[in-house]
Amino acid sequence: MSVETSVAQGAAYAMKVGDGLVTIGLIETAYAACVIPGAWDVMLKMLQGSGMPGGVGDAAVAWTKGGHSLGEAREGLEDVIRGIPEDAWSSADREAFENKMKSFGDQLEGARIFTDAVALALIIVGTALTLFAGVMVILGTELAIQATMILTEASTVVGAVAAAAQEAEANALAVETGEALEGYVASMKALSKYTAIALGSSEFIHEDMQLLMGNFNMLGDVAGGTLKAAPEMIWSHYRGKFFDSGLEGEGMPRAAAALGIDPGDLKKVFPGLKNVL
Repeated sequence: MSVETSVAQGAAYAMKVGDGLVTIGLIETAYAACVIPGAWDVMLKMLQGSGMPGGVGDAAVAWTKGGHSLGEAREGLEDVIRGIPEDAWSSADREAFENKMKSFGDQLEGARIFTDAVALALIIVGTALTLFAGVMVILGTELAIQATMILTEASTVVGAVAAAAQEAEANALAVETGEALEGYVASMKALSKYTAIALGSSEFIHEDMQLLMGNFNMLGDVAGGTLKAAPEMIWSHYRGKFFDSGLEGEGMPRAAAALGIDPGDLKKVFPGLKNVL
């Protein structure tokens, strides 16, 4: 196992934990949102900025393993060249053979560098998602505690007044938290965007290097890979647009109406929805 793969596997284990943190943070915040109006906006921001990092970690490990295999293949080519004694083959075609093998080796090395770059980018993104998941749990726990305190106080006649004051305080905290999360969400979107740009640029450079080395067969691989990935890229693009528009503006009222639910009834049952419906 290569050093790169070992590092990626360690990061992947942490990202698996991040999957659980995302779920916990969303459940806690959803619970709080049923009591604290401002917590609903916090949950929306969490949904916009979060992601399951476990799959990203698995992908990083796969890329590092691929890079390791490419490195071994290049070493194998060098062993083949070194394994042929010069006195056993010293004609002009030996030099042509060695040059061809060197060209293959350079192509393999270029591919290995690219796979390591992809793995590194995935580890960075996955780590950022894991850290965001940790923030979600911290904020969700605080809001859930506040919601529980409000419900406990509101369950008694004496505590009703205190519950109202507690709700106002908790709602102010939730609003501040939602505003703070906007920065996190913007950072996550920027990280994803520029990582994609960097990977795309690296892929473009790698393809040009392959063509310059005479490897025109890779054009078929590029075309096949693009066609295979196109549906997922299109789906992800429009899913993101629908998701953002659905969580903001008129998205929630329309969804409720489509299900035959009166938004006013939802507000009565879940006070935390009154800022959204």
